[in-house]
Amino acid sequence: MKRRVRTICLLAAIFVSIICVRVLTASPGSGDLTIAVISDLNESYGSTTYSEHVDTALRFIEKRPPDLVLCAGDMVAGQKKSLSEETLVAMWSGFNRLVRQRLNTAKIPFAFAFGNHDGPGTPAFAHERRIAEAFWLKRKPDRKSVV
Repeated sequence: MKRRVRTICLLAAIFVSIICVRVLTASPGSGDLTIAVISDLNESYGSTTYSEHVDTALRFIEKRPPDLVLCAGDMVAGQKKSLSEETLVAMWSGFNRLVRQRLNTAKIPFAFAFGNHDGPGTPAFAHERRIAEAFWLKRKPDRKSVV
């Protein structure tokens, strides 16, 4: 099985985080799965918006729709004790509005892993994890859409 791996790395400004879109593809009609892997979409702590680089990555994905987008984490910019519950909820709302709903509109399935900024599973950030889990539990796909 011959696969091509295309990697586009975009440098996000301010905190020099890197957004990588890796598209794993196979020959058309081969029956293989095409997956776009993204990560580190977050901006500065507490940010509810995303850089133009995230928009560029999403446009790339929309033009070449994969079978699945997999996010390896850091969808939001948490992991800071001073962030209020209101800010944490606003961050996830921003992600929903600017990333998740865009992929939904394009009918591209999305899967993820929590990153260290998405509500770390440590006691010090239990409130962030609770908010992240509540966000995703409300948006759980029905099993028919992921089979």
